[in-house]
Amino acid sequence: MILSPYPLDFKKATFKYELSIGDVPVTLDASIGEAAYPTDGDSLETLILVADDAMYIQKYT
Repeated sequence: MILSPYPLDFKKATFKYELSIGDVPVTLDASIGEAAYPTDGDSLETLILVADDAMYIQKYT
């Protein structure tokens, strides 16, 4: 769990890097989902579900 004094830091946290290994093109990417207590939930389980949903939204947009 990451606690940030700047909650907007993670609103669109994505990473994409393209490179070549020999003649093979490779793309690395990562997405981070965020959830804030108590706005998005009041239990750890709910916060994890909200963050997971946010991650998949970032991943596929």
